This record gives sequence, structure tokens and C-alpha cells, in this order.
Amino acid sequence: GRRCSPSPFGSGFQVTHQYTASGTYQVTAFGWRGCAMDSVFMNINPCYSDVDENELPGISVYPNPTTQIIRIDQYNRPLHGASFTIYALDGARLLSTTKPQIDLSSLANGIYMLEVRVGAEVSRSKVVKTSD
Repeated sequence: GRRCSPSPFGSGFQVTHQYTASGTYQVTAFGWRGCAMDSVFMNINPCYSDVDENELPGISVYPNPTTQIIRIDQYNRPLHGASFTIYALDGARLLSTTKPQIDLSSLANGIYMLEVRVGAEVSRSKVVKTSD
């Protein structure tokens, strides 16, 4: 019969990809284990990187960490004409407003992502919600 030997590369696999936009992507990953090929299908809703992204200069988010309300300024002035969205780390949109202050008191303690959008320019940063 047919004889198979273990792959010299091991039985696991890792898929790495950098997503350039928010959204849900269907990913198919294939890997060999000996003579058998495994495949995994998954939907991915990417969150943002560990590094804050800033296309908008002069953005400040404070207080951070916060127990309740964050304020968003640009060059020490309230940022009007922008949209503000809070995301969970899994990419789920939790809060959205056009006011430069956001009440996070309804959210559990944890780390969230704030997206500030003015036209085509975007700023993303981490926000930490803590207890009183």
C-alpha cells in the first residue's frame, strides 16, 4: 500500500495576513499533516493593531484610563465635525456619536478601540475603561 511519512515542516500551520480595512473576511487555510490535508474555514472581523494609528494630527483622548467619560480634542480644542466610534477588541461596534465626548459607563471594564474619522482621515487609539 501507499506509505506516508510525516511532513518535515511539522503538522501545524500559521496564516498571517495584514488587513487594510475593517470588515468581515472569509479565510480558508490549508495545511498538510503527513499525507492528509486539513482545511479550516473561518470568518474574521479584524480589529486594530497594537499600535495607535494617527492620520489626524494633534488628537488627544483623556482621561485615559477612564471610569466614565472620555473627551477627544485636536490641538487642545474640542473636535467638531468628526465621527467617533468605540469598538470591542473583536471588532464589534459598540458606541457611535458625533459628539467629542463619549460616556463609557455602560461598558464593562476593559480595553477598547476609539476610531476618530474626519472625512477620509482616521485616527485610532486604545481606550481603557476601569472601575470607579
